[in-house]
Amino acid sequence: MPSDQQVLDDVIAAFALVPDFKTSRFYVDVKSRVVTIRGRVTSVAQRQKAESIARGIVGLRALVLEVAIGPQSYVRPASFSDMTA
Repeated sequence: MPSDQQVLDDVIAAFALVPDFKTSRFYVDVKSRVVTIRGRVTSVAQRQKAESIARGIVGLRALVLEVAIGPQSYVRPASFSDMTA
């Protein structure tokens, strides 16, 4: 059986090969070969592709997919002056 680190490396390497995911952000955690993917994509097709790729990883025991669908957005951190105004 592959280690958690090997499964993590394989997921990251597989996602890096997909041009659609260059603007997507994914956070991948692996514990006991259970892969949790969090992030946001811009379409249902991208979410399905992320799931398909992850399920193809050798050694994956389970997949938790917490990937939202919607526009990529940047949230500006609040500054102290914003909170006191």
